[in-house]
Amino acid sequence: MVSIHGLFFGSLDLFWRNLRHFAYENQSFFELLFVVFYSVEQMILLVLTFYLRDSEVLSLVISFFALVVLATFSCQKTLMESRIRIQEAQITNLSYEKRFLEEKADLIVEGYESLKDRSGELSQHLNILESTKNQRGNNDQRGV
Repeated sequence: MVSIHGLFFGSLDLFWRNLRHFAYENQSFFELLFVVFYSVEQMILLVLTFYLRDSEVLSLVISFFALVVLATFSCQKTLMESRIRIQEAQITNLSYEKRFLEEKADLIVEGYESLKDRSGELSQHLNILESTKNQRGNNDQRGV
């Protein structure tokens, strides 16, 4: 039996995984999106500071603006760190794959060298057999 909070966290986990993947695949979009967020936040601050004359309300707006900017920055940082973790995992996997392929290539080269040495030995044996056969043929022709 699954609890309500289990369903909620499962949905949240699925949402976050999809968002991470989307952010990874669309890095430029998210960078542009956050630039737009920061710009809109600053425009709102400028408009409010222009129209608000009460210093207490203005200080509250500026404090609220600082909180919004910090929250936006934290979201951007979290999303980008998540993207970086995906890249690091891919780099690790590629590194393991590279090492595996290098070892496999080394084994192939060793096998090639072994075959090359073995074919040289076989070639020498064939030459010896042929020369022995030729000598016997020459000896048989002379009647020895």
